[in-house]
Amino acid sequence: MNGQSDIAKGPRRAVVHVGMPKAGSTTIQNFLSANADSLESRGAVYHRAIPGRTDQPEYVLAAFAEMGTPVPSHQRPYLGVTDGADESRVLAALERAISEPRGSTWIISSEYLVGMLDTPSKIGALHSYLAARFDEVRYLLYLRRQDRFFESLYSQILRHGDTRTLDAFAWNSPPPDYDAVAQLWEDGLGSTALQVRLLEPEELIGGDLIEDFCSAAGIDAADLPRPQDFNKGFTTRQAAMVRRFNSAIARVPLTKRLERWKYPLIRAIGSAGGGEPLRLSPEQRRHVLAKVATSNERLRARHFPNRTTLFAMSDLDTDTAPSKGPRK
Repeated sequence: MNGQSDIAKGPRRAVVHVGMPKAGSTTIQNFLSANADSLESRGAVYHRAIPGRTDQPEYVLAAFAEMGTPVPSHQRPYLGVTDGADESRVLAALERAISEPRGSTWIISSEYLVGMLDTPSKIGALHSYLAARFDEVRYLLYLRRQDRFFESLYSQILRHGDTRTLDAFAWNSPPPDYDAVAQLWEDGLGSTALQVRLLEPEELIGGDLIEDFCSAAGIDAADLPRPQDFNKGFTTRQAAMVRRFNSAIARVPLTKRLERWKYPLIRAIGSAGGGEPLRLSPEQRRHVLAKVATSNERLRARHFPNRTTLFAMSDLDTDTAPSKGPRK
C-alpha cells in the first residue's frame, strides 16, 4: 500500500456500534476519539460531523432524513441541532466526509441509535442510508448483565438529581429487556445480521472491551493508548452525600444562575473521596435478574445457543452487602 489513498481504493465498509447505555459506549468512544488520527492512518475512519461530540448523533439525523421525516423538536437539543437548517448543515457535512476517499472502514458509535431509533422503520432507514454509501455494513451490540447495568446507571441518575437509595432503585425500577432491543434491531435490519456481544470476561477477546471491539470491527489497534475511565460510579459515601444535596436543592426555588451551578456542584460533591464501591446485595441481584430471566433466555437461545445462561451467574452470592427488602 502507498498510503491512505490506496487504502480507500478497495471496498468500503461501515461498522456500527449500537451503543446500549452503560455497556462501555463511552469507553469505546473515548478510545476512538483519542486515537482518531492513528486509526485513520491504518484505514479506520472515526469522523464526527458535529465538532466536540464523540457520540455521533448525526446518524440519527441521517435516519430521519432517509425517511423524509423531520426530527421531533424536543429531540433536537440532544442531537446538537436547533432547527431544520441546522440539520441540513450537519447532514451536508456528513455527506461530504463520506464521499471523500478516506479509509476502508468507517466507524460509527452512538447511544442515540438505541434511544431514538425505536421502530423497525427508523432502524431500516439508517441501514438504507448506510447501505447506499458503503459496500458492507455491520452492526455490533454490547450488553452488560442487568444488575451490573443498574449499579452503573444508579450513579448516573444521582448526577441528574435523583434522591432514591440504591435499594429503592433496585427493587422498583424495570431492568432493560435486551431481547426486545435485539429483536427490534433484527426486525429493522432484515437479512443484515446484528452481532450481539456480551460484557463477560470469557466472551471478550483478551477479556478486554477495547480489544474485543477492535477485533470485531476488524481494525488494527495494536499499541494504541487506552482511555481513562471517565464514567466511574459513586462510592457509598459519595452517593449518600449526593442524595442529601439533591434532596436539599429540590426544596429550593432555583434561579437560572443556581440551575447552571446545580450539576457542576453534584459532580464536585460526587468526586469526594472515601467509601466502598456501590454494590447490589445478592438478594437485590436475584430480584433484578428474575425480572428478565425469560427474555434473557430467549436472547440466549437465539444468539448464544452454546451458553447455558446468557450471562454468567456464579458470582451472585459473593457480595455480602445487606439488603433491607423492597423500598418505595
